[in-house]
Amino acid sequence: PKAAERADRRTLLQQVIDEAVKLYRLQLKTSAGTAARTYLSQKRRLNEAAWDRWDIGWSPDNAQAVVEHLRAKGISEDLMVASGVVAKSDSGRLYDRFHARIIFPIHDGRGRVVSLGGRSLDPNARAKYLNGPETDLFDKGRNLFNHAPAREAAGKGQTLIVAEGYMDVIALSEA
Repeated sequence: PKAAERADRRTLLQQVIDEAVKLYRLQLKTSAGTAARTYLSQKRRLNEAAWDRWDIGWSPDNAQAVVEHLRAKGISEDLMVASGVVAKSDSGRLYDRFHARIIFPIHDGRGRVVSLGGRSLDPNARAKYLNGPETDLFDKGRNLFNHAPAREAAGKGQTLIVAEGYMDVIALSEA
């Protein structure tokens, strides 16, 4: 029964993250995401197809946007915080942990989004990069970025490289 309860909770947390990713992907394509699109296309040379392939999004500079979106979907505050997408201030106010950041979903070996990484465009931000906290879905020591596509590519005999210093495995399955 406890294992089933943990599995049910993981499913709920997965739904929270999936809803957040939907919002972030949509925001990237709005006027609020203009600076993020410019950065991705000009500085990182990623086109819209790459944004879609990697589920890249934009969290607007509104710390309540994802909270309001998740509330509208009927998601409890407890699940929002437990997912790692939303944090709670010392005063008890909920806020988007990743607001005003380009969002890079972190997938598990099966391709499910288990956490998020965010990159600030503000040169004065306290942290340029921010990763989600450890959760019931995400164990930083057990998740490898790009694992699912790399695993699939390796199974097809395609070349893999490890980006030195980043522990990222990149599947060279496309030009």
